[in-house]
Amino acid sequence: MKKFLVIILIFITSCKHVTKVNGGHVQKRYTEFSVELPNENWLAQSYDGTDLFFEHKHKPASIFVSSQCEKISDSPLVALSAQLLVGFSDIKIVSQKNISLNEREALLSEVFAKLDGVPRYLKIMVFKKNRCVYDIVLNQKAFDEETNQDFDKLIHSFTARADL
Repeated sequence: MKKFLVIILIFITSCKHVTKVNGGHVQKRYTEFSVELPNENWLAQSYDGTDLFFEHKHKPASIFVSSQCEKISDSPLVALSAQLLVGFSDIKIVSQKNISLNEREALLSEVFAKLDGVPRYLKIMVFKKNRCVYDIVLNQKAFDEETNQDFDKLIHSFTARADL
């Protein structure tokens, strides 16, 4: 019985692929990153396929933060941003600009599109570091200055450490 418990303990502690989330700090197999949590108007939620997900209490808006470090392509940031728009129609890219983040280049895009015919405003930040790609996306019904400022504050607080 003791031997069985030791084997189970070794197995559990060796599973580094498990995501650990503590507030705005995420630790995964190949990366560790942090963001400053949005203000009290945003609720942290669990959403499949994301590392962090926040929903605005009073407005139809959400922010998700996601990282991928396995089986990623070496595509440019523009192509990685375009992949996030698969499934949308009537896509109009309002702006795309490179920003500096963690001493690397990130791409920040503002987009109007439709999802199943419903208009959406998206602000997308895509960032690569070592073998990881990070996406932070604001998804809302229409442009809103307040939620945009919250998003900008969150992306500028982003720090990542890849290849753990």
